[in-house]
Amino acid sequence: MVPETITPLSDWNSSKTTRRWPSVTIIIAATQTMGMSFERHLPWPKLKREHNYFESTTKRVASNRTMNAVIMGYNTWDKEPTKRYPDRIGVVVTREPEKVRARLRDDHRKGFVHIATSIPGAVELLEKTYPYPNEQEKELWHGSLGPASGNGNQGAYEYGKNDLPCLGRIFIIGGAGFCRDALKISWVDRLLLTRVMADFKSDTFFPLLLDGRGNEQWRRQSDNAFLKWGGADIPIGVQWENGIEWEAYMFERV
Repeated sequence: MVPETITPLSDWNSSKTTRRWPSVTIIIAATQTMGMSFERHLPWPKLKREHNYFESTTKRVASNRTMNAVIMGYNTWDKEPTKRYPDRIGVVVTREPEKVRARLRDDHRKGFVHIATSIPGAVELLEKTYPYPNEQEKELWHGSLGPASGNGNQGAYEYGKNDLPCLGRIFIIGGAGFCRDALKISWVDRLLLTRVMADFKSDTFFPLLLDGRGNEQWRRQSDNAFLKWGGADIPIGVQWENGIEWEAYMFERV
């Protein structure tokens, strides 16, 4: 796969705007050639511990009154059997919002699912709908240092009668084309990559070729920084599972 240069979109990164965007994190898994899926499924056999890492990282919050958000493209949402990511706020980004709205109309399950037409629109919707606990917690939780103390909380959000959770971290979870758009946005500034150390047949690829060293656009962070941001459950070093080798990395935009 030929490495791709991602050019920022000036409309979303303009220094002329006074809008302060939050830090947003991409979290994905890919093969050595950056394959993400094959025929709408993961190319590799199920890796339970790697999946648990995704779940715990995207659910980890500062308190039970806080909930993280996962933003995804239509295809990623559509291939999820339940159309839900429990204990997380979901936002589906699509050019055809009515298509998603019609499918959700009769869905009365408890949870938070929204529709947007762009990544900036999704973030604006989240910030308008869900308050941050306070400015200090917002800075600590979104910043590269993570929470001030402790390892965060992976417990379920405590539902009240009519209340909404406070907004925690914001993740982008795919698919590949959606990630290509996200990489053009300067405030999408953290990338969590699980690299599966094998090459499985794929038909969808992450748009940047990365290994454990990073590149001129994305600098790999130390294991200590990864643990401080992600908590004690972060898998550090090479992992072996079902005869497959994989490793998780954290990169930050240069």
